[in-house]
Amino acid sequence: MSRATLLFIVLAASAANAAPPLGGAMNHVNLTLAGTEVIAEIDDPSPMLLQSYAQSYAPPEDVLDSLAFNAQYGWLASGFWSLPSGASVWIEPESHELDCYAGRTFNGYSYFDPIHGTDGSSMRIEWDGSMLHNYYATDSTGRYEVGFTVFVGDDAGEPWPGFSPGFVTLVWIYPCLPADITTQGAAQGDADFGVPDGLITGADISFYVNEWLVSNTLVADLTTTGAAEGDPLFGVPDGQITGGDIQFYVNVWITGCP
Repeated sequence: MSRATLLFIVLAASAANAAPPLGGAMNHVNLTLAGTEVIAEIDDPSPMLLQSYAQSYAPPEDVLDSLAFNAQYGWLASGFWSLPSGASVWIEPESHELDCYAGRTFNGYSYFDPIHGTDGSSMRIEWDGSMLHNYYATDSTGRYEVGFTVFVGDDAGEPWPGFSPGFVTLVWIYPCLPADITTQGAAQGDADFGVPDGLITGADISFYVNEWLVSNTLVADLTTTGAAEGDPLFGVPDGQITGGDIQFYVNVWITGCP
């Protein structure tokens, strides 16, 4: 076996065994116990991007193979926590919008066990107080907003008398590219202007046309002039803004999300 062949096998095996990425920088939900009140504060309230990596993972991570996912959000204890004997911390989403898998082993959960209602699991989890980045996943484009309650409870997950829960809303977007290029209702100057929202609306085509008119190649250059469907250069930017680009965009906008 040649060294080149061996190197290729090693690299391919490494890629297959690589852990699923978080999706970007860690974004912590800092949890503080102020007396008897749980306070939840997030580092960055902007939406996290759900992405599909077209990668095959080894079990148990292979549940993500055909899904878009993100694990940037992480639960993190802040300050000193003093709980009554027998009490623990629980985290519960208000609804099951995304599939969720445990980002590590903790409190009886194994790495990549389904949690938060996924595959019939309990909606609430008992947290051990160490940093926890779970994987949230879906196969459907869109914007997802899920409220979470963090509370002190007993062994059964029932709220402990005298303690007030904390609340936080986590947001994800799985955009439908390249047609989804702005947020519906966002005006120029808004933080969401030019940010995909997982929807294909009139706002997107209006945004694109405006960028095409000012020859913004970063947004409007979508295909190679003269390249027809089936051509290797179809859908490949060429540094020019032409009628082919706007026709390309209109077609993908009409097609919508797969």
